[in-house]
Amino acid sequence: LDTFKANLNKTRATFEAIDAATSYTITHNLGSQFVDVMIWVYDVNDGKWYNDQVVVSVVDDNTIQVDLTAAARIRATITNVAFEF
Repeated sequence: LDTFKANLNKTRATFEAIDAATSYTITHNLGSQFVDVMIWVYDVNDGKWYNDQVVVSVVDDNTIQVDLTAAARIRATITNVAFEF
């Protein structure tokens, strides 16, 4: 079970911004351009996180770029969908 958990954890990375910005370059170190990215954007008006659609570009095997139309804090979950155990 521990080996399974360790292998599963190698397929995911997370990121949380401390400050608001319109662009984020995120290093995930997953070694693949085949990644699924989920972005949550923080709404300062109501203090909640919302799953949002934003522009995500794959820079290389270990990096993505997230671009927003307005400065905001984000949370990202990046999953390597090409990973094999």
